[in-house]
Amino acid sequence: MKQLETPGMRPFYIGTAVVIVVVAVVAVLAATRGVTQFDESTPEGIAQSYVTAVLEGDHAAAHGFFSEALQDRCSLADLNDGWVPDRVRVTLRDVSIDGDTATVELRLTERAASSPFEPYEYSNRASLFMTASEDGWVIDEVPWPLYWCEPGR
Repeated sequence: MKQLETPGMRPFYIGTAVVIVVVAVVAVLAATRGVTQFDESTPEGIAQSYVTAVLEGDHAAAHGFFSEALQDRCSLADLNDGWVPDRVRVTLRDVSIDGDTATVELRLTERAASSPFEPYEYSNRASLFMTASEDGWVIDEVPWPLYWCEPGR
């Protein structure tokens, strides 16, 4: 009868089991890592809610984060015409607050796979300029994904 396991194979099996367990733990931690939820009373919270509304195609909700003056200047039709890539990741880069004004810097990363082995990513920056109002922070300059608005649309 032939012996299937040699004395030197036991450390190999133990090492393989340890690697499998470590990979499984890393995979679970990566899969359960959540998105930070910012308080909507802060500029970063307004930015997060605005970007979420844009990405979900809820232009009425996104329009609601505009100041009254910007709502008069940029309509829902403008938001409908704004271009949002299918596969975009938005990352908060920086927030600066100076009294009743704030600037939220975002990084927009679009991923387009040219082939399974050569994914292409392109990043650019966008800024959301806000002012504090009686109702909280509002976006008061033309924001991403808009670059201009046609008043009166």
